[in-house]
Amino acid sequence: MKQKVYSVFDIKAGTYGAPHPCVSRGVALRSFETEANNPGSMLNKYPKDFILYEISEFDDCTGEYTALPGGFVNLGTADDYVKKGLHDDVKEDIQ
Repeated sequence: MKQKVYSVFDIKAGTYGAPHPCVSRGVALRSFETEANNPGSMLNKYPKDFILYEISEFDDCTGEYTALPGGFVNLGTADDYVKKGLHDDVKEDIQ
């Protein structure tokens, strides 16, 4: 099964967090939104400092990563998701 891979970029540190695969963009956005609304998280304390990116695709049958044709996809800062349900508008093809 192919899954998209996501990473959170920390603007102040200038680094990407560990990549994590998700079964869908909606699941990745829900997880990011949950963390952005967690009062104890760095994303919640500094929401303008963190950006969620879709960075690649992972095939769990072959173990291969594939670059996205158009490069990384910016899915917004944590600030975009604080106290909002933006992931509800996500529409994507299920493969």
